[in-house]
Amino acid sequence: MSSQWTIRLVIIVTSLAMTSALTMRPSGYIAAVYAHRPVLPPHHNVSRPEAVHNMMQNLNIYEQQTRTAAKQGAQIIVFPEDGLYGYMLSRSVIRTYLEPIPDPLTITSWVPCTDPGRVSPSDVLQYLSCMARNNSMYVVANMGDIQPCTDTKQCPPDGHYQYNTDVVFDSAGQLVARYHKRTLFGEKMFDPGFSSGSMSERITFDTPFAGPFGVFTCFDILFYDPAVHLVEQGFKNFVFPTAWMDSYPFLDAVGFHSAWARRHGINLLAANLQLPENRFAGTGVYSATGPVGYYYNKTAGSDGRLVVVDVPAGDDVTAVNKGEGNVKVPEVKSEKVVPIFQTPIRRDTFNLVEVNEASGQTSVCMENTCCSLSYRRSEFDPDSQRDHFALGAFQGVHNSKRDWYFEACVLVRCTSNSGSTCGALTWDSNTLFSFNMTAQLSSGAAKYIYPEVLVANNGQVALTLPREWQFDQGGVLKVPGLTRPLLAAALYARDYSKDPSGEDVSDTRGADLADDSSGTQGFVRGHNLLLCVGSVAAVLFCVVTIGFAL
Repeated sequence: MSSQWTIRLVIIVTSLAMTSALTMRPSGYIAAVYAHRPVLPPHHNVSRPEAVHNMMQNLNIYEQQTRTAAKQGAQIIVFPEDGLYGYMLSRSVIRTYLEPIPDPLTITSWVPCTDPGRVSPSDVLQYLSCMARNNSMYVVANMGDIQPCTDTKQCPPDGHYQYNTDVVFDSAGQLVARYHKRTLFGEKMFDPGFSSGSMSERITFDTPFAGPFGVFTCFDILFYDPAVHLVEQGFKNFVFPTAWMDSYPFLDAVGFHSAWARRHGINLLAANLQLPENRFAGTGVYSATGPVGYYYNKTAGSDGRLVVVDVPAGDDVTAVNKGEGNVKVPEVKSEKVVPIFQTPIRRDTFNLVEVNEASGQTSVCMENTCCSLSYRRSEFDPDSQRDHFALGAFQGVHNSKRDWYFEACVLVRCTSNSGSTCGALTWDSNTLFSFNMTAQLSSGAAKYIYPEVLVANNGQVALTLPREWQFDQGGVLKVPGLTRPLLAAALYARDYSKDPSGEDVSDTRGADLADDSSGTQGFVRGHNLLLCVGSVAAVLFCVVTIGFAL
């Protein structure tokens, strides 16, 4: 018998820092994100009634999870990208799954639950609206939008636009936000957001419990617009539906999403598909101080799961970067000279040096990117294997569905004593570390450094406790001592101004990452299962409760 689990973390905080000029609520809020294992439809053309039937199988699960979240006091729930129909339908096959989603700015005060006839067809919109209304909760979901094409110069060959779309309903069931995904990832069934015009679509909505939220989707998080742009406008809370394929060691879902929230000092509500056999896994809520709560199960066939957490109202990124307390790291008098070797990590060729002494100091550079490491290591289980690690540096353009420029320093486990295995996917490690890692980067990349620390936890990838490491925006990652074996630690930096121009150029979602594994509508507001985390300013205690719904 399959089961659905529910996670609830209760965090009591004595004080919160407020840094945004936008209106913030001081007490925080309760949020839910759902890791959804979708019922996948057939990959051939079906009628509209058949398409609605297929989507209803997933919507019924959404409704059950929304009711469960409401019983735990959740005020907002986020569902994943592609959760209603999967991610592999062609442009023609997905056509009957789409609905014309109106702009909330032009169709005011529309509650599809009570007035479905204003737009047709609206089966999905009506169902989601009723979910929100019946549970007095904000609902964020992802669906397909179809819009007429009036610009013959840019019009797709089939005569209309198809958009990957996030919709937001308030607690009365009113449609309050619609966001068309900008940066597509091999999604030839959809057109990029605002393809009918040159204006960037930056969508936000307001809430009575947390103030403004921002909206973006999946691949958008790797680029400046709209995600970073909204952060730099002062927004502190974001909803993030995603169908995220893990790409170790830099772009594992929980690692990078937590790093993004920590770097920008925001809350990120990230809901991902739960299809680990296809490398979709990792759903959570992340704050400026680290993960508030998450579910990350890489076991093939694992069920979906609901995560319900108390979210801090906001935090000061500068305070977070100072860390908590004093960090002592190994002092090494001299640096041992070791040979540099090259190995591709995620298809990008890194310069690396071995990190295999009991303690030491080493460094490696690639062009102007230099990485330094002072470390001490020991075996988690003295009777088990001794792992091989390496320190790597990279500077350059990653070729993907859309290319991007990055600079990185990484301390990573090698799966054998061969340098060619450094950075290869692994969920096992037997090595505890304390270290200082320093990155010397270009001025552009130094502005946007995303710090990540991934550890092994009984055959799964996990995030370490926030108190176990500190990050300095000057490019210093300090780890005084891990309690779980290290898999990878990275400073992943983006210089958005150096990204090559160009949009999505590939045909299918998945081929790239499979190789990689070796105008506003208002205002915006975004662990392992057994870990209790989430300090903000002063955490008195936290309680984990786990419920079962068979």
